[in-house]
Amino acid sequence: MASITSKTDAFDAGQCLFSFINESTWLTDNYTPDLVSIIIPTYNRSILLMDLLAALSVQTHKLIELVIVDDGSTDDTDHRLRAWVAAQTIPVRIFRQDNAGPAAARNLGLQQARGEYLYFIDSDDLIFPTALEELVAALSQSGRSYCLGGIRNADVKGSPLPLDWEGIPCVDPDTVLRSRWMIHAALYHRSAIRRAGPFGHALGIGEDSEFHWRIVATNGAGHILHKFIGLRRIHDQGHLSVNRSWLDVYRQTSEVLFHFAGWMLARGALDKGTARFLIRSIVISSLKLGTLDDRTQVPAARAVILRLRVHSRLAAQAGLLLIAPRAKSFYWIAVSVLLALRAVRNGLNWLRGFAQQSDWAAI
Repeated sequence: MASITSKTDAFDAGQCLFSFINESTWLTDNYTPDLVSIIIPTYNRSILLMDLLAALSVQTHKLIELVIVDDGSTDDTDHRLRAWVAAQTIPVRIFRQDNAGPAAARNLGLQQARGEYLYFIDSDDLIFPTALEELVAALSQSGRSYCLGGIRNADVKGSPLPLDWEGIPCVDPDTVLRSRWMIHAALYHRSAIRRAGPFGHALGIGEDSEFHWRIVATNGAGHILHKFIGLRRIHDQGHLSVNRSWLDVYRQTSEVLFHFAGWMLARGALDKGTARFLIRSIVISSLKLGTLDDRTQVPAARAVILRLRVHSRLAAQAGLLLIAPRAKSFYWIAVSVLLALRAVRNGLNWLRGFAQQSDWAAI
């Protein structure tokens, strides 16, 4: 089976990933019809993982297999898993690797999965008993290549928190970067992921967002099941998106954008609207880094924008002017203006999401 290589440069890694998809049979065409392969990466979350496995064991869709990838856990995960598996009739396969992050763990799970349908869920999340049955039925009836449900935020015990719009999926084929959903909101037909490719190994955080953008870019709009299907538990046991400095977050955001830009340019299907949105997002990340006196990624940002210029010349020229070397005060002023505009946009999104909630089934 082909291996998935990674490079340190995110833009090059994105281009390499596209070449890999087209030149390798990285995801086999052989699968078991109607089987849902549930891919679970885990790292030092043994108690939360047991809660998830209990939820999966009562799924009303019975044709499932669990593909668990232990990403180098040092706690009692292995012991608990062995004890749990011994008492199950569900097909479970466990793979272990040195700690390499969620992208590598999910990709290993993908290459081992045997199902027609593929479903990702992190070890700290939960889904409701009928979730997979409803997703499979909706996906089959819709004729689409992936199906999305809603996800509620919850506390560590699984009690839902007040409703917000974060867990309501958004799919925008016209402006791909606006698309977003939580990792366990989606059920994919195998063909959807074959077209989009694996998770980006070169990315630390945000690898799921970049993967979702590629799903939309290659498959168009999925089917949205207007119902909450699971929970994202908020806890203090190691979310990837917390306990990181703002500097790390801004750097990683830039890397995600560079990676997607490289993939899109290699694919040769970049439209003006997506190019403009990419440029704007790269500029915003660069300006935020400037407020922290970090301009190390400015050369890379400018290089990517130059590559995008052919698709949106005006946006590129404006972007190049904005992220030229300037005093720190300029970056603060620019970011303050952008944050004010974003606050207005987020307010409108919140109102839109609140209005949409009446269309979604309650738990």
